[in-house]
Amino acid sequence: DTDIKRLSPNGYLKIVDGGWFSGHTVEFRADSSGRIERRFWIGSSERPFEPEGRRWLSDALPRVIRQTGIGASSRVARFLKAGGPSAVLAEISIIEGSWAKRLYFGELLKAASLDASTRARVLSQAGREIDSDFELATLLISSADQLVADDTSRKAYLDAARSISSDFELRRVLSSALKTRVASNPGLLANLLETSQSIGSDFEEATLLIDVVNAESIDSAA
Repeated sequence: DTDIKRLSPNGYLKIVDGGWFSGHTVEFRADSSGRIERRFWIGSSERPFEPEGRRWLSDALPRVIRQTGIGASSRVARFLKAGGPSAVLAEISIIEGSWAKRLYFGELLKAASLDASTRARVLSQAGREIDSDFELATLLISSADQLVADDTSRKAYLDAARSISSDFELRRVLSSALKTRVASNPGLLANLLETSQSIGSDFEEATLLIDVVNAESIDSAA
């Protein structure tokens, strides 16, 4: 996370932070053999890359990597190996922006080693930190099958869903959860219907109710 290891032959990368007069720019340009030349500017004034530019790059590059989602899968695997789920969650907490956070949460939820209580921690943090209704709904929909299979995970999943303010996105999440193994998850249907009381739109609530009666036989609780 401190330098660019390689570029394709004749490849080019520029990282810019700040304005024309006082911002920082670092430029990487590879020749035909892939050898990288590094240049550094403060404002419009070019400065030596060593050591000033390298020092700035070592501070700036981790933030660039986080915000762009570059290498999210390998970074999550590395943090998970070094410090477990807590290390990944700590890294996610300093990411700015819902899109990149959603990528990292999604990679973490793919880990086979997560138990129900850890999945609940992940979902709780996702519900707090992902500001975009679309990105949070996308995360919940992509992980629905594994996240409603036990009581602990299901509660955390639906609590996260309740933090979605968009009626459309919340209905999308609940309709997606209906496609999981509802019959083998006692109480799920009733829990979904209870959560749907947060939906204010008559159209979205009606759409969900139609999905419910078309998808499953309704037990007494539901």
